[in-house]
Amino acid sequence: MKNNRGLTIIITVYLMGILSSIILVRPEVIKISDNSITFLGVIKTFCLNYWYIFIMWIMGLTIIGFIFNFFIVYFRGFIYGTLLIYLIKINFSYLVLLTLLDLIVFIPLFIILSYYSINLSYSIYKKINIRLESYHKLMYISIIVILVYSLLLEIIGAKFV
Repeated sequence: MKNNRGLTIIITVYLMGILSSIILVRPEVIKISDNSITFLGVIKTFCLNYWYIFIMWIMGLTIIGFIFNFFIVYFRGFIYGTLLIYLIKINFSYLVLLTLLDLIVFIPLFIILSYYSINLSYSIYKKINIRLESYHKLMYISIIVILVYSLLLEIIGAKFV
């Protein structure tokens, strides 16, 4: 990751998504009632978080994927900002734990995959040859990390709801 400019742009787009959700979304108080940890709950959480990663990975293999990946980074930032706004109203300690979990597990993975996906797509656009072995390995690692992240989300969610 020698291109710090690319990382700076990705992080800026993500933060713009968070900021725009804070400006545009007006939260309402909602009640969450399910506090059980189930296999189905982990699978649902996995699917909700994995689709970002999968689409970004696929877009990295296309000629114009870098454009779509910037949109996905912005969208994920917007969704995360919306989550923060709602959790401030619901349960602040839950917000702190989810934010720590996101900062430690999901966001680094998301930023790294964004970086590699955008660079690969841009390289395809510029007709530069790149080896894909490490890109495939990144996807396998992403699946494992998202599975662990989903399990941790379900455990934390069951403790606070």
